[in-house]
Amino acid sequence: MKSWIIAALLSAIFGALLAVFTKQCFGECTRIDTVIVTSVITVVMACFLLFVATIRGKSPIKAITKPHAIAFMILSGIAGALSSHSFYSAINIAPIEYISATAAIDRLSVVFVLLFSVVFLGGKLRWSSVFGALFCGLGALLFVYK
Repeated sequence: MKSWIIAALLSAIFGALLAVFTKQCFGECTRIDTVIVTSVITVVMACFLLFVATIRGKSPIKAITKPHAIAFMILSGIAGALSSHSFYSAINIAPIEYISATAAIDRLSVVFVLLFSVVFLGGKLRWSSVFGALFCGLGALLFVYK
């Protein structure tokens, strides 16, 4: 199996654990604000990933050599923060039986990545990708309408 497929599957597994752990957090702390939860999770992620980078002998400062890279990292961070905050807000509000629907809707990002990559990055649209995006959309609808 190709390494990018393994990494994507691990992302899906850890994403599922993230949703479950976050819902449990909201169950334990009913008055906690989603911005606080997002902030704490983000700080933990940043510290963990800097630790991993350090163990691997990677210096984050030496890797950044172009100003455009810094700008795109900042934009990615803002988009990630908004995505995480929106996801955690949805998990907080959704009843337990709709947590899978929340995750399914969140995974509609696949559809948006396809569209944005074609529009902004000049990606090629293939029929298999179009059908895959349609099935993702239909799958999300099936989760929502129980």
